[in-house]
Amino acid sequence: MTLKFSRLLMMTTFFVALITFSSCKKNKFDEPTHTYADLAPGNITIAALKTLYTGGSPITIDSAYNITAIVIGDDRTGNFYKTLVVDDGTAGIQVLIESSQLYTDFPVGRKININCKGLVLGTYAGNTQLGGFADGTSVGNIPQDLIKSVFTKGTLNNDIAPLIQHVGIADLNGSMNSRLVQIDNVEFEEASAGVTYADVNKVIPGSGDRYLHDCTISHTTIDVRTSNFAKFAFSNTPFENGNILAVYTVYNSTKQLVLRDTTDFVRTGNPRCIPIAVYSPADIQTLRNIFTGSNTPVGQDVLITGVVISSIKDSNNLEKNLTIQDGTAGIVVRLASTSPNFAKGDQVSIKISSADILQRFSNGSLQIGTIQNAKVTKIASNIPVTPQVITIAELNANFNNYESELIQVNNVSISGGLLINSVYTYSGTITFSDNTGNISCFIRPANLAPSAEFVNQPYPTSSVSVVGYTNLNAGTKQLIIRNTADVTP
Repeated sequence: MTLKFSRLLMMTTFFVALITFSSCKKNKFDEPTHTYADLAPGNITIAALKTLYTGGSPITIDSAYNITAIVIGDDRTGNFYKTLVVDDGTAGIQVLIESSQLYTDFPVGRKININCKGLVLGTYAGNTQLGGFADGTSVGNIPQDLIKSVFTKGTLNNDIAPLIQHVGIADLNGSMNSRLVQIDNVEFEEASAGVTYADVNKVIPGSGDRYLHDCTISHTTIDVRTSNFAKFAFSNTPFENGNILAVYTVYNSTKQLVLRDTTDFVRTGNPRCIPIAVYSPADIQTLRNIFTGSNTPVGQDVLITGVVISSIKDSNNLEKNLTIQDGTAGIVVRLASTSPNFAKGDQVSIKISSADILQRFSNGSLQIGTIQNAKVTKIASNIPVTPQVITIAELNANFNNYESELIQVNNVSISGGLLINSVYTYSGTITFSDNTGNISCFIRPANLAPSAEFVNQPYPTSSVSVVGYTNLNAGTKQLIIRNTADVTP
């Protein structure tokens, strides 16, 4: 055998051995399963611990107290943020922790022991909280680097059923704060059914308040509060009757339920105790035609769709008014609360119930209301509305045909307003004039809330084109501009 061949044989043998060894080697060693012993009861109950706080600024717990409890609410879906809710059978409490994804270590059903010495007790809006430090009058989160010294992990998957309080809405009271409650035979109210749990479709998204009623004679209601950061914020609330399981909290005097997940509402298959109306599509002119000259119930459940041409967001409007129009007509929609989340160009659908009233309040523009804000749904944004180009004489002669619609008048001069430093400005009543006539415009002044954003700004002294919506105020015909962009050379 030659030396060259001998070396080749040795190298071949080496590589075969290496491959054989590598193929037998595991990529990862088996990890031992960690088991947790059952924890002993704490030396104080949550109910007793909560009594240590009697009001005012947060207090520091100086005694060597510890509580053993089961997690009934975690941050898995995001409806609780940096918070665990725990219950030991005597009471529940919210525990604030400066860490995210707490559910990976402290999921619902885990038993834990909390070393309370050095922690603080306080409240937020009526809810007792356990935290790491006093932040002024608030409770600060337990720092992340203290988690291991404060919390001892116990067994997983403990049965939380014995901790659930089976009650009616009317029975909820302070002793149930931060506890799991189950309320049977409930359903979301009409305006709160079939809509997203949180206000995620608004210009400025926010937490949602959806209202649930029971099927007692009084149909008692409660707020179901959902964070817009919850994973199910975009999910729709159910239409059906069911049973709800949630953490009971308060916001000052308002009672609230906080869902942990949508699965906490279980449909029963029972019929609703208050049926939901079926809304028939109708155009705005058809709605206007129902009006008889005095306060008139609509008499049927209708769904109108239109484009917002004026709202409080346009800064020269009443807080609760929306003026919308479709291809047939326009109308003022009076809402139950302020409407900063709707802007001109938003296409909206509005559920109008048979009992809702059409009226001309103080001989003003025809309006429908009062409409709950939850009945208004934004469908699209930035929908253009082309104004009708007419003269002031045509507007005055046919005002009812143009009421609450967007129009444009050309070759207009402006007069009136407030004189500031020898310059006339947008404020109060100003007058638009063309060569056919005059019409007034009201600019909400600085002393009238909400005032127009452009109040006291100088207006052009040359001929301009004006775009605005028509309005009737105490019998006076008006052409209202929304902002200075409605006035162009």
